[in-house]
Amino acid sequence: MDWTETGTELVIFAVIIVTISALAVSLRFISRGYYVRKLGLTDWVILLSLIVNVANTIVIICHVSAGLGRHFGELTVEERKAYFKAIFAGIFVGSTSNLLTKMSVLLLFLDVFVLPAMRRITQIVMAIVAAYGVYLILSHVFFCIPVHAFWNQGYRPQKCLPGPIKWFVDSSLNITLDVTIFCLPFPFMNYMRLPWKQKLWLHVVFAVGFFVCIVSVIRIYFLALSVRSTDKSYINVQVAYWSTVEMNMGCIVACIPTYKPLINRFCPRLLASTLRNPTGFEGDYGELEEGQSHPPTISSGPSRRQQQGTESELQVL
Repeated sequence: MDWTETGTELVIFAVIIVTISALAVSLRFISRGYYVRKLGLTDWVILLSLIVNVANTIVIICHVSAGLGRHFGELTVEERKAYFKAIFAGIFVGSTSNLLTKMSVLLLFLDVFVLPAMRRITQIVMAIVAAYGVYLILSHVFFCIPVHAFWNQGYRPQKCLPGPIKWFVDSSLNITLDVTIFCLPFPFMNYMRLPWKQKLWLHVVFAVGFFVCIVSVIRIYFLALSVRSTDKSYINVQVAYWSTVEMNMGCIVACIPTYKPLINRFCPRLLASTLRNPTGFEGDYGELEEGQSHPPTISSGPSRRQQQGTESELQVL
């Protein structure tokens, strides 16, 4: 099938933004793996999210080949079946990517925050995100009974969930969780014994996360247009655009907080601190235990002193 101009532009856009996302993850691994010399579970989860984003780009290519960007009335029965199969795959990879990104951010919070109250709240939010993820995946896979009735619209008998209600409920829950996650650190900022430049950096970093929430709201707007439209294969190009932005920007934003070691290396004055620790990186690490050359991460576990929150409330990202 020939691609439409809008479909071709969508594929080009998806390839560009996933490449930027890959660059962001690469910089994260350089920052935490090379300079801090300690990768944690949070880093491997965001890498898995990137892999899913690459899979989403492949799905978009298949989606465009199946008719995305063309008018629905122009599609044959077989083309429509392929089109809905692509939608099924696209929703699955999109949901998986967003869930992995949320988990990576929350794992990063556990990695760097040692204040007991912050860690407990983070663990509770992680449990909620995990429960949301189970619901999201199962409700999508079994959206129709039998499953193949999702793309085989003429199959009878079939039982399907009310699509418009489910899409808006899922999107609303997604935005609520995003806002909760990015608001999570702010109440604890005042307890951090950090130079003002580093506090400002943290405020800016977490505030940038709200951009993902804005993208999610824009996506809901185009989703509403799609639900009301009878020409879904044409209008859904915009939904695909904003879904791709949401997935990849979430991955990029999740990586930004980990760039502090890179900034310290190449722009040391930007986040200059009056404190210095044995690793050579600036920041309020507190007292490292004997034989410890780097701040602990989720993979190594916090020390007892850190668990009590008696030395410092934040490890450098």
